[in-house]
Amino acid sequence: MEVWRVEDTLGSPGGSPLPAQLDIQLGAGFSSSKELRWSGYIRQFTPVLDRDEEMVKLSCAGYVRQAAQTIIPDVTYQSLDVAAIARSIVDTYLVPNTKIKRTGALNLMPDCGVVISATGLRFFTNVYDAIRQLAEIAGGAEWGVRADKEFYFMSRSSTVKQSWEIGDRVAFYQPETSSDDVVNRLYVQGNGGVIYAIDLSTAAAGYQKQRIEQVSSIATSSDAALYALGYAAKFATAQKKGQLRIGATDAWIENFSGATMPPLGRLRVHGGPIFVMTGETFTGDVPFTLAGSYGAYGAGVDDQYRINSIGYQPSENGLDIAIDLGEQRSALADYFNAITFKLGELRQGLL
Repeated sequence: MEVWRVEDTLGSPGGSPLPAQLDIQLGAGFSSSKELRWSGYIRQFTPVLDRDEEMVKLSCAGYVRQAAQTIIPDVTYQSLDVAAIARSIVDTYLVPNTKIKRTGALNLMPDCGVVISATGLRFFTNVYDAIRQLAEIAGGAEWGVRADKEFYFMSRSSTVKQSWEIGDRVAFYQPETSSDDVVNRLYVQGNGGVIYAIDLSTAAAGYQKQRIEQVSSIATSSDAALYALGYAAKFATAQKKGQLRIGATDAWIENFSGATMPPLGRLRVHGGPIFVMTGETFTGDVPFTLAGSYGAYGAGVDDQYRINSIGYQPSENGLDIAIDLGEQRSALADYFNAITFKLGELRQGLL
């Protein structure tokens, strides 16, 4: 099953305006053309016969679901870049047995720079879980299957690739900052039961937050310090996350034309009202007098996030898009799992 964005029947070549007077110029981006937005397969077909109407319900799945239905039969990979292992898995198990493709010329699975040593990485699991583990080791790589069925596995991008202005298409924006995951002091129980106490950040008086982690691959204080660096990058401070809804648009958030995505990069939410305090004035003329104190919000919202998930819902005016906004972490936080894995490799090498 495929979902297409069909040609703009109102637009005309060259962006020429219609004979009627409009306050906008009609573009020609989709005139006499169409774009593949989504592809997958039908999992369930349900005809519904009702007194007032007849309908057919389709339950569909994207092709990435086929990765969870394909097994890697006990294979060990050694001395390879993590992305090279992912390429081998896709070529060996997915391409011959599913609708998923991998076209080398597209370069959608380049090396990520994290190499599995001779100690090896063994898989006897489904392809989905194996790729997910590789993505974590690679530093939180983005991976999946595009609308054209091409598999991708790419390092995260810190570039802002899209911005949404409050007051334009933003229908709902809810930022959230929580201290639940913040850790000030870490106790690491390493090999042989040895415990290392490490302060990650200074706690406010009376609000110390502590955690215990058991990492058997840690054998020295140097190992514990290295582990703590990545842990602090991920848990020493609170990071903002939230929800964003965009309405009345035909935007395609994960658009892959022009090779701009994937990876998705960062999303920026910008704009918002500017409030004034008593005694302050606007720079322009206001047709009424402001009374009381309205607080001060600076220049408004200017936040950056990673995209966790995207949901599209057709509406009368186009699409309503719901985006789950993830935390903006540092590169060191991304490689926290890689640090843990590498410590394990070093420990195995010493045995």
